[in-house]
Amino acid sequence: MFKDKLIGKALASADLQITIDRSRCMRMRFNNNECPVCTSNCHSGAITIGDDIVIDADKCSLCMVCVSECPADCFDLKGGEFFGILARLRKMRDSVTWPVLGCKTDAGNEAHEKTTCLGALSDEHLIALNVFMDRPVQLNLTACAQCKNSFVIDTLKDRIAGIKETTGIDVSEKAVLIENKADLRFDEVSYDRRGFFSAIKNLTLLGASELFEKEEVDVIQAYSQKGMPLKRSILNKTIKTVMDKDVAARVLKEYAFTIKADATCDNCFSCVGMCPTGALKSRSDESGAGLLFNPSMCIGCALCRDFCLNNSIFMMQGYSGEHYFDHYICNKDSCMVDTPENADCEDAIDVVCCHGQKAVL
Repeated sequence: MFKDKLIGKALASADLQITIDRSRCMRMRFNNNECPVCTSNCHSGAITIGDDIVIDADKCSLCMVCVSECPADCFDLKGGEFFGILARLRKMRDSVTWPVLGCKTDAGNEAHEKTTCLGALSDEHLIALNVFMDRPVQLNLTACAQCKNSFVIDTLKDRIAGIKETTGIDVSEKAVLIENKADLRFDEVSYDRRGFFSAIKNLTLLGASELFEKEEVDVIQAYSQKGMPLKRSILNKTIKTVMDKDVAARVLKEYAFTIKADATCDNCFSCVGMCPTGALKSRSDESGAGLLFNPSMCIGCALCRDFCLNNSIFMMQGYSGEHYFDHYICNKDSCMVDTPENADCEDAIDVVCCHGQKAVL
């Protein structure tokens, strides 16, 4: 009880400022790109994109939908630790029957763990919660109806319904949305003497970490720097953990992508430089030059396709091969090297699909 009150006070005062890495934004990387995912999903109209990406702090409601929807992780929230939260909720199995996850916005919100506004929970977060948790987690939405971000309730419902429709995974079995306070089952975590002092120790470490987090640090935002978006990393960890191959196959069909280049590819490798994640890389050895593709690193932004001067690259939604976590030759017709993949360019898509959002490029 004592520990929870102190942590609640600390978390309520945490800095919730959204950070922007313009080098991750597809429109900043390629000026012909017109991705509208963040602007179309911003309910407060706080985001504008011109020569730069700007969030109007006076309009932003910190709903975190931009963070959860952007496929490239252009938007980030300092202090996010999703797997740490899941681990702590799992450890409560002997202390509470129904663990509760809430948001930091309402200091009086009853929860065993708190994160930012629950609008930050993307499809990938919800699927991971379903896979990694061994019991249902209550998402405390009891204060949402009076909040300026009340639309997050419908956003989460739509995401859960969409996941079930496309993959067959019923996320609601583990992520239980609680809108009415009467339906919330919240038990205080009880501590013995040893647990109490352990809680005090952890609280001290939490306070120390906040001091370091508040230090201003200049972050280098380089377009040449490759990086895996957090949501893609979460998805990949989930796929590795899923034991049912049929379930993993359905997830890959909806959330993964396949890239293939035809015989017009001249191995200029300009697509490699444009790719923000490192999903594409060049190969030049005794077997000859070739374009390598790693499906587990692809976010479906299609920058490689749109930047290709020869129009050689095709993108297909879904992946059904056996080398999801490996780089393999994806332009066999131009380098005469066999590839294990059999994706047909006739299945190429002209629309980029990210988290249910469609952006015509």
